[in-house]
Amino acid sequence: MRLPSRGHGPPRGRRLNQAATRETICPLRSWIRTDTFMPARVEFFGDQLVKVMRVLRAESVAGIPTLLALEMETSDRSHRTAVECDEVTYNTGLDEDFFSTARLSRMGR
Repeated sequence: MRLPSRGHGPPRGRRLNQAATRETICPLRSWIRTDTFMPARVEFFGDQLVKVMRVLRAESVAGIPTLLALEMETSDRSHRTAVECDEVTYNTGLDEDFFSTARLSRMGR
């Protein structure tokens, strides 16, 4: 299947708010499916191609477009990470306070 490319080459990176992070968003190039508007492939760049993400499976779950299987691979193919979701549930009734900055920072410790 041939997927159309959005854009010509990697766009320029942009800086995030310094209060949020000190990292720079890396430039990327995305292939977006025209039937679902979901990514099929994303290439991440530094000075050159660094990693490639390939979407292996995407479906609509509860009416929400959802990536269910993907892989990330370094450009030299020396490392690969695969992610597969067996079960996805949306809108389960979690209180919005569950996602407060203070609570999330405590969970990481």
